[in-house]
Amino acid sequence: MFKRVVLVAAVALLFVPSIVMADSVLGGGTWLSGWVPNNTGNPYWANPSFDPNSTAANVGYCMTGGVGCTMIGGAPGALPTYVANTTTGAAVTNFWFSNALVSSPVGATLQVEVAGLASGNTFGWVATDAFGAIVGPLNTLFPGPAGAGTAVTFSLGSATHYAFWLTSGQGYTFFTTSSANLDPFGNPLGTNKQHFALFAPNTNNINTVFYLGIEDLPFTAADKDYNDMVVKITHVPEPGTLALFGTGLLGIAGVIRRRLKV
Repeated sequence: MFKRVVLVAAVALLFVPSIVMADSVLGGGTWLSGWVPNNTGNPYWANPSFDPNSTAANVGYCMTGGVGCTMIGGAPGALPTYVANTTTGAAVTNFWFSNALVSSPVGATLQVEVAGLASGNTFGWVATDAFGAIVGPLNTLFPGPAGAGTAVTFSLGSATHYAFWLTSGQGYTFFTTSSANLDPFGNPLGTNKQHFALFAPNTNNINTVFYLGIEDLPFTAADKDYNDMVVKITHVPEPGTLALFGTGLLGIAGVIRRRLKV
């Protein structure tokens, strides 16, 4: 009985990093798989781009390696995208994230910017409550001058939930929780307009990697191509966490060895 229990505990520990180092998406949406790049408006981010030299490449073409939108490290492919409805491809009005391990840092890499406002766009994160309402200050990750390939690692501190935002060169601020969207004067604007497209490898809502494609103009003037900034978000295991995990495995291995000798 003892050997069996110890072995089960060891196997359980093997799965700990894949759980505690992952974040989940909240917002009531679902994941659409099997999409192909197009300009039909379905999914909601699949629209022709008016950016110079983009060859009509919306974020879907960026994700799959389309001409005119080259991502750092190569295109990740047609990863599932987060939508409200898999038939219409409509946007989820508000989505935010639940941090599974509060003290674990997060990495962000600016993949590509295909926008006339690129030099003025600022991107960052903000703490929310469990329902997506903003409860903290805006934290900047990429200021306007940051270019493709820029990478940062940041800590969420005590925040258990968070969202992302972009302030455009024109002063508009858009959030993944779009009910918080603001015009340059701080007034609500387009609060039902989602300016972020979300992609992730797993459809179970728990991922260690996300991609965000962003539209940086209000919809009255936007082409809705969501390629104006594409950011890769990666959950980064802390060295201390991995060391603790390794120590635990070594301890269990020692116990098993001693018990087998008895």
